[in-house]
Amino acid sequence: MFDPALRIENAQFDLQTIGVKYIRSFALFGKSARVDLTQPYQIGHWSGLLNGAPATVERSGLADTSLRFAVNLLGAPPLAGKEFAQYRAKADHETIVGMGLVLQLPTGQYYDDKLINLGNNRFTFRPQLGAIHNWNKWSAELTAQSWFFTANDEFFNGKRLEQDPVYGADAHLIYAIRPGLWLAGSAGYGGGGVTAVN
Repeated sequence: MFDPALRIENAQFDLQTIGVKYIRSFALFGKSARVDLTQPYQIGHWSGLLNGAPATVERSGLADTSLRFAVNLLGAPPLAGKEFAQYRAKADHETIVGMGLVLQLPTGQYYDDKLINLGNNRFTFRPQLGAIHNWNKWSAELTAQSWFFTANDEFFNGKRLEQDPVYGADAHLIYAIRPGLWLAGSAGYGGGGVTAVN
């Protein structure tokens, strides 16, 4: 779905993404923590109607870089090797609560005279909170997150694009039939994200 502010209708696109990711796990005040750095490269082809007229475009290049920090507040202590395997073998009931923050940097390919870009030319902050409770073959998960956007002051031909925060939450109930096979029921909700140009 394209934002109505882009004035694009009946659009189709094919987007290929190749990513490089660095992950570093560590102990922070006796809790499991990690830092991720992700850099995608994308190749895309778009077609549709722009202001009612047929149009196509192709782009290839770097997309926005993202940096994520996450820490477990409860459960899943920072263990390695045999200690971790022993902990997992004994943990038939476990609750894990964690939080994270994703920062998306405006490093991707961006042209201020184009409507479709691989980069967004703005910062995005995404706080996350998640919890999981495992018991025997059952697992219940709940996650909530929000996206907060800075303004893009160089949107299409000198305009200013602003976007309200986006909020989302989802829940999952999972039953493990056997290793590699499970049954799940899920529900989610999302809202917000209204955009305004100038």
